[in-house]
Amino acid sequence: MKRAAAYTRFSSEKQTEASTAAQMAQILDYAKKNGYSIVKTYSDEALSGFLDANRREGLNELIRDAKQINFSYVLVWNFDRLARKRKIMLELREFLEDNGITLISITQNVPKGPEGILIESVYDAMAEIYSWNLARNVMRGMLHGVKNGDLCGRNAPFGYMNVYKDGKRQLEIDPDKSEAVKKIFEMYANGATLLQLSVWLNENKYKTQRGNAFTVDAVRWIITNEIYKGILTFNQKRVRGKMNPYTDVVSVSVPQYSIVSEELWERAQKTRATRKPSSGPPPLLQGLFSCTECGRRVVFSKRGPHETSGFFWRSRCSVCGERSVGRHDVGAEFSGGPPLGDGGRKVVCSCPKLQRAQRAAEFSD
Repeated sequence: MKRAAAYTRFSSEKQTEASTAAQMAQILDYAKKNGYSIVKTYSDEALSGFLDANRREGLNELIRDAKQINFSYVLVWNFDRLARKRKIMLELREFLEDNGITLISITQNVPKGPEGILIESVYDAMAEIYSWNLARNVMRGMLHGVKNGDLCGRNAPFGYMNVYKDGKRQLEIDPDKSEAVKKIFEMYANGATLLQLSVWLNENKYKTQRGNAFTVDAVRWIITNEIYKGILTFNQKRVRGKMNPYTDVVSVSVPQYSIVSEELWERAQKTRATRKPSSGPPPLLQGLFSCTECGRRVVFSKRGPHETSGFFWRSRCSVCGERSVGRHDVGAEFSGGPPLGDGGRKVVCSCPKLQRAQRAAEFSD
């Protein structure tokens, strides 16, 4: 019996586990008829074939096992189950070949010899072209739908909830969360910062529509989203995906979705325009420290003046509101000074390199 591994994948959440189960059933039937012994199976569900292997757990495991488990073949239902991007597919083919493993599609015939190289290239190109055309067609349909007042996306924005009428998704204003939206717009228009707004939302037990704690970026998205004043905007991203050839921005008036007045929304934008963007390099330890209360990364901000550097760097957790320390205190932690968290200030280093350096210093002492 020829030892082989089997890999299956489906890409859309609209599909189910039955999609991979059907693939696997056909692979097992093929293996039985053609003398293959399946030693291990691998699967990725609801993941795009454009994702690299390190972002697909099943494929990543197959690659690791290819160097350790003794199998000489990988069976797939179709080559596009392994990847839909030619570059990724070429790398996977070369990797398997270098490890003495033959890739077989049970539904696609590839002749041996140099002709097989051409046929494989055609299959890979067809798989990628299919994805490009599908993405363009979907985007075209979404643009057309928005122009007719339809909604895109699955999650309702914060302050709204999804309702379905005659099988069609619509938004309704959430009575409780909409009041929070009005509150943060008022606070921001009156001078509050995005960090203060995120802390207020988290202290009042609000969550994003995905169930996460609010961050500065999540609040910024609310403050700048025109839907809250009754305008639905689509395709406004500054950086569009490679598969999106459409540059027109669609804006549709939807007064039924208005939560804040146009006057309040414009006041908030004027406040935002007066805020100076951060200048100069970010703090040296940006992103390396986490709050001991909730585990989220601390946010650094400038506070001044300072007689030497011109400003102080201070940090605060945007989720639970715990205040952290200045950069001079952080430096003291690694030079034998007072420990972080002294005096009620709570912070912990989340950088593995610095943690190892600190443990090594403690060991040497």
